[in-house]
Amino acid sequence: MHERRFYVDERVIVPRLFIGELLQDGLQLYVADSDQVTRVLELCTGSGCLAILAAQDLENADVDAVDIYADALAVARRNVDDYRLGDRVSLYEGDLYAPLPEAKYEVIVTNPPYVNAQGMQARCPRTSRAGTGARGRGR
Repeated sequence: MHERRFYVDERVIVPRLFIGELLQDGLQLYVADSDQVTRVLELCTGSGCLAILAAQDLENADVDAVDIYADALAVARRNVDDYRLGDRVSLYEGDLYAPLPEAKYEVIVTNPPYVNAQGMQARCPRTSRAGTGARGRGR
């Protein structure tokens, strides 16, 4: 991703590239001065790719990354260690904001797992007919 290599295996999903592109551009469409960003939160971190990109591309930021799955966090830990960012990227196990310390974040990113329409139908045939909303948008 963006000329950087990350370890991934069956415990995580590879993030979509466009979110990484936003980080690589310093979030210039959304943040007036990326040098002023000091706190970033990534929810549903998975492999930690986006947390690492945030730490590298937003050089003044410390990053908190959360995932509910310990297996995913083991992959994220490997990647954080490979990039020697343990002093700037903190990993937390838990559901969304629950495990986090009291903090304010200038930037929150997420790339949660998604299910395409066929997968949604297979998992939840009753509710998938109720409209797609934010779920089942993948193709």
